[in-house]
Amino acid sequence: MRIGVLLASASLLAGCATTSTVQSQWQDPAYSGGPIKSAVVLAIGGSITEQRIFEDSVVARMQTLGVQATPAYALLPPSATPVAEADLENAVRKAGVQGFLLIKLLPPETGYQSVAQPVFPQPMFGWYGPYQNFYSSYQTLVPYTIASSQSTLWDTQTRRLLWSGNLQSFDPASVAATANAYATTLSKTLQQGGLLP
Repeated sequence: MRIGVLLASASLLAGCATTSTVQSQWQDPAYSGGPIKSAVVLAIGGSITEQRIFEDSVVARMQTLGVQATPAYALLPPSATPVAEADLENAVRKAGVQGFLLIKLLPPETGYQSVAQPVFPQPMFGWYGPYQNFYSSYQTLVPYTIASSQSTLWDTQTRRLLWSGNLQSFDPASVAATANAYATTLSKTLQQGGLLP
C-alpha cells in the first residue's frame, strides 16, 4: 500500500512539468535559403511582463543554437499599446537581421475533464473471515488550463512567410515555465524544418 502511494506521488510530480506541443503548423515548401542566423523576436498579447518573458525565453534558446537573436523590447520604446507597423519595420531594418519571429499570446482557456476517482475498499467479514469488497469509482470534473500561442517566422529581406504554427501548453505551472516549454518546442520544430541551425 505504501509503495503504491509513493509511486502515485512520483508520477504526479513528474506530470507537473509544463510541456508545450505543436497543434498545427505550415512551412513554405519552396524556401531554400537555409537556417536563420539572426532574428528579432516580438511577443504580443497578454501583459507587458508576459511578453518580455516570452521574448527573453525564445531569444535565450535561439542563442544556444548560435542564432544572433534580439528581443523586440530592446529595440522599441516601452508602450502599453501595440507598436505601429512602420515603427516595427524600421526597428527590424535597423537591426539588420535575417528573420522576424512574431508570437501572439492568446487568452488562456479553462476546460473540465471527467476523471474516475477510486473508492478504496473496506474490510468486510463473511463466513470465511475478513475479505475486501469490490473496488469502485465515481466520476468527478477536474479543471485544467490551456495556454495557446500563434507564431509566424518571416524572412525580413523578402517579407516572405517561412513558417507558422499553433502551440499549446496544458495546465501551465507559471508564465516562465510556459515560455521555456514554448521556446524549447519551437526551436526543435524549426530545427527539424531546417529553419534554425
